Amino acid sequence: MMKMMAPLLACGVLLLGCSSSKTQQGRPEMMLTYSAKSALLNFETRIEVTGEILTLFHRSVQPKRDIQEKFTPDTAEVGGLYRYLERVKLHDMQQPKGERMLDAPDEKITATFQGRTTTFSIGNVKDLSEEIVQLRKQIIDLAVKHSPAMKEALGY
Repeated sequence: MMKMMAPLLACGVLLLGCSSSKTQQGRPEMMLTYSAKSALLNFETRIEVTGEILTLFHRSVQPKRDIQEKFTPDTAEVGGLYRYLERVKLHDMQQPKGERMLDAPDEKITATFQGRTTTFSIGNVKDLSEEIVQLRKQIIDLAVKHSPAMKEALGY
């Protein structure tokens, strides 16, 4: 019986390996998250791009202004983010040196692509590199382009 199942098991493992592909339209999978949270100002924002899905979350002190939305941006928009991460060699960049600031929000950018994950804590950094500033801008621009509510919440 075990001899009969061996080819089936091998085939099942092979099929499982093939069906769990990490590419989307010829590009390896990417997950990119921007998050900001402030206890002082009582807000939390999270913008996440996973594969081809844009997920937005914003919790505000203002009643009935919370946002939870999902969008499917153009493939070119997501591809542009991925190409930017590759071009600036994000995984090779150093964490910017933070300063002690009591009122700074907890602000982070996390990128997972090419089989690695890199997180930058940027809330308490005064002098961010141009690459990090541009990446944050691209993520927020994508969110406000697709969500008028997020545009209003972030003051754009």
